[in-house]
Amino acid sequence: MLNTLKITRSHIAEVNWKSVSVFYLLACALSYGLHFLPNLNKGILPVHNVFTYGMGPLLAAVSCRFLFPQAPRTISVFGSAPLKTILFVLTPILLSVVLGVPSKAGQNSHVFGLLLGISGVLYGFGEEMGWRGYLQDALRPLPTLYRAILIGVMHAGWHLTFMPDLSGISGGQTNALMVVGVLILMAWGLGALVDTTKAVLVVACAHELMNIAVHPVALAVTLLVWIGLVRNWSKQLPRFKNFLFTFVS
Repeated sequence: MLNTLKITRSHIAEVNWKSVSVFYLLACALSYGLHFLPNLNKGILPVHNVFTYGMGPLLAAVSCRFLFPQAPRTISVFGSAPLKTILFVLTPILLSVVLGVPSKAGQNSHVFGLLLGISGVLYGFGEEMGWRGYLQDALRPLPTLYRAILIGVMHAGWHLTFMPDLSGISGGQTNALMVVGVLILMAWGLGALVDTTKAVLVVACAHELMNIAVHPVALAVTLLVWIGLVRNWSKQLPRFKNFLFTFVS
């Protein structure tokens, strides 16, 4: 426990602060500029402006991969178990399709459930490619607590590039300090999840869970399936592996 609280000069010196700074400046600048664009998915995908401000962290992460090619990289899109990542992503989406999600516009509930899931995953992917896909590795030399605090604070500051204040994240029900606290806890939880799975898509779904699995039954079943997948993440799926080997042969 003490090791997670202790930070030394060597921890700080091992971080490439130039890459972290460039990433953050790019993420904020890009999101600020993109939020002036029209919502390209309006009327097609619900909930988010998928292709505007949410793309800032993703574009910044991709840029920094080229600018700093020697930066450590342990996290990828599909992670260490691609099949389980696909199951992780499909579970809430398929449940929302089967159970249906009511639409205020009167759209077919099953179609709306599908669009809601796609919208959530796309938006979550844009953000999480930056916060977990890039920063988690870039700040890995830091102890877990300090890494979570820094990512949470940076995440909070990023929101101000397209929001007047942080209360907009929760619909005005909380103050800025509470929001920062939640984002730090989120950085700790999603950081632990991505370190287990190594998959950006997994944390993208977890980030957007409430927007993907809106139906209470879908939410409950999704959580049960996710817990089972994560607890057994390192275990192989022998039947699928044998089937794939036979099919390829």
